[in-house]
Amino acid sequence: NAGLTSIIIPKSVKTIGTYAFQRCGHLSSVSFEKNSQLETVDTAAFEYCNLTSIKIPKSVKMIEFLAFCDNTNLAVVDLTEFTDESIEKIPNINDSKSFDGCSESLKFYVANKNMKSIFTSVSGWSRYANKFTTDPVPTI
Repeated sequence: NAGLTSIIIPKSVKTIGTYAFQRCGHLSSVSFEKNSQLETVDTAAFEYCNLTSIKIPKSVKMIEFLAFCDNTNLAVVDLTEFTDESIEKIPNINDSKSFDGCSESLKFYVANKNMKSIFTSVSGWSRYANKFTTDPVPTI
């Protein structure tokens, strides 16, 4: 996996397993097929990769321990697909360190102020409250 630079996750994948892409240091691009059924990004699935941005599909229900940790260039987490203004509809974050060690300029982009309020009120996400924004998602 050391030479892997990009991947498209098929819509039928429901879980990205523990350590699936851990230490794929050249992996800079992950995208998901339309109508993704992904529910879980498991422990350290993308730890120590080289991601610069990631768009989390609205089907995701759980982001586990260290899932995106230590992606030092990760600056954009796009959560704009989450528009159902219900706390039950946003993904749980099983650990408040899931995005630690990422870029100092890391931002979580959400659809509107209500979604920002919902995300930042949830344990795990609240740790990153000052990094949430409703600004347009930049293209990286």
